[in-house]
Amino acid sequence: MQEAIKTITESDKNAEPEIKADPKKEALANENEKLSHLKDEFIHYVKEKYPSVDLSFSIKNLETGAHITYNNKKMNSASLIKLFIMETVFDEMKKGSYELSEEKEKELDLMITESKNTSANLFVDDFGGDNETRKITEENIINKNIKSRGYKYTEINRKMHDKTPPEGPSGYQNYTSCEDVVSILEGIYSKTRFDEPYNSYALNLLKNQVPVHLLKYNFL
Repeated sequence: MQEAIKTITESDKNAEPEIKADPKKEALANENEKLSHLKDEFIHYVKEKYPSVDLSFSIKNLETGAHITYNNKKMNSASLIKLFIMETVFDEMKKGSYELSEEKEKELDLMITESKNTSANLFVDDFGGDNETRKITEENIINKNIKSRGYKYTEINRKMHDKTPPEGPSGYQNYTSCEDVVSILEGIYSKTRFDEPYNSYALNLLKNQVPVHLLKYNFL
């Protein structure tokens, strides 16, 4: 009997400790699974309705961290490039190399809340836009800032709505990706993208965006 008890005791000592499940990790895994199903349903819906569309998207719960992405790659940015113009404004202000006048403050507000193209173009000019060639180079401060921030697919190559007669389109395009956009938005939401007061400023601008159907501007 003593030998049997001794054997059981030694066996218990050698047994691996029971690993308890982490409720937070389980909840995150469950939410990621739900998002994965949502992703599949959304892809199916879009491909069925618009077979030729080049689809790319990312969904992230900024409270829990649940995150799914589909087809992250360089895409035409449309007005999303204005987020990175805003970021450059605040980064340059922090360095002390750019001053936001009362007039430019109004333009920044319009660029983000109403997606105003002419406002965005004023900042592109301030940071080194080339009106002669109409090609924004890597030396433009916005592109330098984008690179220093570590974005993978974002670049600005032309002004907004670059289709003015008689020249017509310049042939250049602005780019970003769904993950680059998630990165900047998450940083602003979590208040880690900029030092204060700039981060709160950026967050308030985004909160005050006017619904698209109420705007009169062309967003391309």
